[in-house]
Amino acid sequence: MAMAIIPVWYLTNDPLGAVILALLISYFGCYPTARKSYAAPYSENIFMWIVGALRYLVSIFAIEHYSVVAVFYTLGMFFMNCFIISLLVLRRRVLPKLASS
Repeated sequence: MAMAIIPVWYLTNDPLGAVILALLISYFGCYPTARKSYAAPYSENIFMWIVGALRYLVSIFAIEHYSVVAVFYTLGMFFMNCFIISLLVLRRRVLPKLASS
């Protein structure tokens, strides 16, 4: 699906459209992780999601020339990481970790 973005960008000459498609594909790709995280919140390493969110947040400040296209994808990925972090935190409160036998 990600390769399908290139012809769309080329044919429409609209980088924002390509970025929106890339973000949607990333969101759809994250759905299995969100579903698994909801069912088994301790199966995901929350620290790695926090690092990912911080990476996208810091990269916003590293952009040399701000534009909608440059910031939109980065913010979208930041919010996706924050969503997974929130999901993990909330589900871990509901489902306490079972003691190892």
